[in-house]
Amino acid sequence: MKKIYLIGGGTGGHCLPMLTTYTFFKKKKINCKIITDKRGSIFFDSIPTEDKKILKNLSNINNRFSQIFNLPLFFIQSFLIFLNSKPDFIVGFGGYMTLAPLYAAALLNCKIAIHEANAVMGKANRNLIHKAKIIFTTFTDTLKIDKKFKKNVVTVGMPVRVFKTDKKIRDKYKDKIRICVIGGSQGSKSLSEIVPKAILNLQAKINKKIHVSHQGRLQDLRKIKNFYNANKLSCDVSNYFNDMPSRIDMSDIIISRSGSSTTNEIINSKKPSIMIPFPYAVDDHQYLNAKKLSEIKCSKIIKNNNLNFTNLSLEAYRLLNSEMKSGYIKSKLSRIKTANSSEYMLSKLNEYK
Repeated sequence: MKKIYLIGGGTGGHCLPMLTTYTFFKKKKINCKIITDKRGSIFFDSIPTEDKKILKNLSNINNRFSQIFNLPLFFIQSFLIFLNSKPDFIVGFGGYMTLAPLYAAALLNCKIAIHEANAVMGKANRNLIHKAKIIFTTFTDTLKIDKKFKKNVVTVGMPVRVFKTDKKIRDKYKDKIRICVIGGSQGSKSLSEIVPKAILNLQAKINKKIHVSHQGRLQDLRKIKNFYNANKLSCDVSNYFNDMPSRIDMSDIIISRSGSSTTNEIINSKKPSIMIPFPYAVDDHQYLNAKKLSEIKCSKIIKNNNLNFTNLSLEAYRLLNSEMKSGYIKSKLSRIKTANSSEYMLSKLNEYK
C-alpha cells in the first residue's frame, strides 16, 4: 500500500481513532496523511505539518447552517488534493465533514473505505456506504446497515490509544481513590455541574481522600476547579488531557459520557464505570454504546434526565465497594478480546484488489 488518506474531523469520537490509526500506519512505514477540519485540528497537533491538511471553512460557528456552506469548500479542496496526490485508499471515520472529501474521492474513482465507531451507523456513513469498497465496524451487530452492503462489512473493533500509565502520577496519588471524569471532547454542562457535588458526597461516604481527573467544557473549567479547591478535593481539571489513557488506566472508577472511543478505552482499562449517555446523540448511539457494557454488568447507566448528585454518588459508592471485594469487572473485561484494530484494518486494505 503506497499512499493512504484518513479523513475525519469535529469531535474526539472521529479524530482519536483516526489518530491511533495514523500512528500505527506510520510505524509500518505507510505513506499516510490526514485531512481534518479546524475543529478537529486540536487532536492532531503532534502530527508533522506535511502529513496533515486542515481544510479551510467559511465560518468558525458550528451549526447546521454553516456546515452546509462549508461542504462545497471542503469538496473543492479535497478534490484538488486527491487529483494531485492520487492516493491508493481513502478511509473516512464518520461525521459530516467526511461527506465532501469522500464524494470528491468517488468522483476521481479513488478506492474508499469507511469506519463506523458506534453501535449504530451514523448519518454521514449511511450516506457514503454505497461508495465504500470496505465498511469497517467496531461492533459485530452494528445497526442501520442495509442488507445489500453486509458483504462489504469487516468488524475490526475500535482503534484506541495505547495505555501507558505514568508511574509518577500513579505514585503521587496512590493513597487516594482515583476518579476520572470524561465529559467527551465537547465537554458536558450537566457533568460539570453535578459530578463535583457527587464526588464530594462520595468522599464523605467512603471516608477516604479522592483525586479527580476531570475533563470538562472550556467555559466550565474555572467553576469546576474552584469547587474542588474550596472543598479541599485533589484535582486536575482540563478541557483536554493528552495523557487521558494513562489517567483512565490509573483510575479506580470512571464517570463518563459514552462515545465509542471512551467506551472502548474503558473496556481496555478493565475499570468500573458509570456512563451518562449524551441524550441528543444521533440515533441515541451513546446509549447503545453504554448498553454493551451494562448488559454484562460492567457499567452502570444513568440517563441524563435521572442524573443528580445523590444517585450518582450512591452508584459510585456501590460500584467501588463491589469491585474492591469481588474484582468481577476486571475479570469480566479481561475476557473480552481486543484486537489491534489498526493492524487488521491495514491488512484488509492491502488485501483489496
